[in-house]
Amino acid sequence: MYESDAGKNGIFGWGRWMIPCFRTVERLARNREARIVLTFSVANALAALAGNRLLTEWAAPRELGTFYMYMNLALWLALPGAGAYTLVFRFWPLAKREGASRAVALVLAKGIAAEFVIAAIVVAGMRAVGVPVPVRAMIPLWITGAAQAAAQAAAPVAAAERRRITAGLMAFASTPSRYFVLAAGVAAGLSSAEALLWVQAGYSAALAVVGWMVLRSAVDATRHSTLDAVFDSGLTRQVMSYSLPYLLSAALAQVCTSAERWGLARIGSPSSTAMFVLAVGIATAGTNAVAAPLLSYYQPLITQAATAQDSRLLSLLRKLVTITGVAMAGAIVVALVFSEFATQLLFGSRYAAVAGVLPSAVIGATAFAMGQALAMFPYAARDAIGPNVALGVSQVAYAVALSQYRPAGDAASAFARVYAGAYVGYAVLMAMLAARWARTFALAPQGSEADMKRRLVMPRPE
Repeated sequence: MYESDAGKNGIFGWGRWMIPCFRTVERLARNREARIVLTFSVANALAALAGNRLLTEWAAPRELGTFYMYMNLALWLALPGAGAYTLVFRFWPLAKREGASRAVALVLAKGIAAEFVIAAIVVAGMRAVGVPVPVRAMIPLWITGAAQAAAQAAAPVAAAERRRITAGLMAFASTPSRYFVLAAGVAAGLSSAEALLWVQAGYSAALAVVGWMVLRSAVDATRHSTLDAVFDSGLTRQVMSYSLPYLLSAALAQVCTSAERWGLARIGSPSSTAMFVLAVGIATAGTNAVAAPLLSYYQPLITQAATAQDSRLLSLLRKLVTITGVAMAGAIVVALVFSEFATQLLFGSRYAAVAGVLPSAVIGATAFAMGQALAMFPYAARDAIGPNVALGVSQVAYAVALSQYRPAGDAASAFARVYAGAYVGYAVLMAMLAARWARTFALAPQGSEADMKRRLVMPRPE
């Protein structure tokens, strides 16, 4: 068994694990890897808040809202590469162990090349099908979408190899630095939505180049003699079957994002879109400041334990979920008490309406973070279907609710309440799925100690 006494105190054994989890937090504080992850996470959160303040101080709500609508289209263009992130994170240790990292990188490179071609075709056809995209926005839209797909395909390699400093720098460049770049663009006179899109295009292209340089540095220097046999034996099919559900889940997420941004612009105005996106963005940044370092620290350990059938797997999963749950509960309390103060501190005066949107946005963001932590149970078992079905059900319900919703009051606040309800439902579904896999892990046979040591992948941390 993964744990000889698993299940004595319920499926998850929460009561038995609560006090040890607080001891785990203390141990993490003394762990060098954990300190690096936490340092970068706090730096990312603080930089995102400061950058957001600058951007909202200088950018007009209508132009920023229109820019976010363009970014929604860019994410549609990046959709074909959406499954690559989870694919790389889950299979990179296996590819390194089998000497197949060069082939995996080659497959990714071919996919990204195809992504640039597909994105160009889609952008060219947008105006033909009636998508309201000005001609001057088409080229930066293509660059942004394709470059983001390239960046997200390469991004998880450093984290999967436990190169904590490199992964932290890349995360810092991808999210909080973006706010400063956009704010600098507005300060330089590039204040229209189309001009901001050009700024984003250049920045996304730079991130893609850096990400692929990191990936190239991680590829095995020599071709493994059994490389072809590894892929002929079914690894390619396994990789594709694993990533496809995540691609479908990403497509549903994009449907929801489109319903939010374009629906708010239709019912209210692009300014309403800006209020909603900024509130959700800040809520997500705040919850990620806590949830992301936990997930970033535990995910490689869980991957390695699952690959080796290590007896610590169930313990790692329980600790991750318990600590995340306590942290998310605290985030909700803080948001409910300090939403007005946070709005005055974090946003320019033209964005005061965010205060009414922020509490519901935080509830939705924390519920999603909790669902992602619970998703590590099926993730450890390479179950890609279950978590994506759970997420898909909540996203379909969310998109349908938004399409039928006609709020009488403030549209952004009303949409935020629907957002919160949808992701609370997602967290509940993920808890049910995690309970099922917890039972499976508790009853699964464990390999011998020698076999576990032979198969355990332990990359050297940075």
